[in-house]
Amino acid sequence: MGALEEILPDIRRAAKRVGREWSAVTTAEDVEQEIVLHLLTKDTAEKLADFDDAARGVTLYRIGTQIAAQERIDYDHFTGNYRYSTNDVRKILDLDALLKIRERTSAEEADLDEGMAMLRKRHARYAEVVVLRYRFKENVDRRVLHRAVDALAECMNSVHIGRRIAYVEGPGSRTAFTNDQAQRVSRGDYSGNGGGSRALNPEHMDRNEE
Repeated sequence: MGALEEILPDIRRAAKRVGREWSAVTTAEDVEQEIVLHLLTKDTAEKLADFDDAARGVTLYRIGTQIAAQERIDYDHFTGNYRYSTNDVRKILDLDALLKIRERTSAEEADLDEGMAMLRKRHARYAEVVVLRYRFKENVDRRVLHRAVDALAECMNSVHIGRRIAYVEGPGSRTAFTNDQAQRVSRGDYSGNGGGSRALNPEHMDRNEE
């Protein structure tokens, strides 16, 4: 029995609790699959299997709660119920969002990508300044950079407002795991059976979810 399959009952218990507490945002089935994804990407299933029952339960519950909280944030982003300030955008850029290789793209990073594309069309010089400073770490005029980040924030909010549509998949769109599927996931050969865009094929771990 693989470590993931061994702790699957604990994952399900934690997911059910989180699903009840965050029922307006997600479901137990969604949380369960996201916890499994988290454990796969962090390669921590074996460590958790060595925990005592109480510690394992607390850890899985915390992971599930973090997932549900992120679902809430993502929902607000994708439905347009959020506006970026210049400071928000600067913080995202300071985290090297333009530089890093992403395993997964967050809602903020998706808005940044589309916002940069819009900025290039609206004001190519500002887009160039942002790239020079935050991707290539070059010194640029501070006043120009401030105006450029302001313009980028406007573009990101325009993108955001245009996304006032229903959250594409919504709660309950993912498929719960069977013990057999969990065992195959732990071996790295589960590719799903049409259960939606979040089927657990490890080859596609770097695709946009969130």
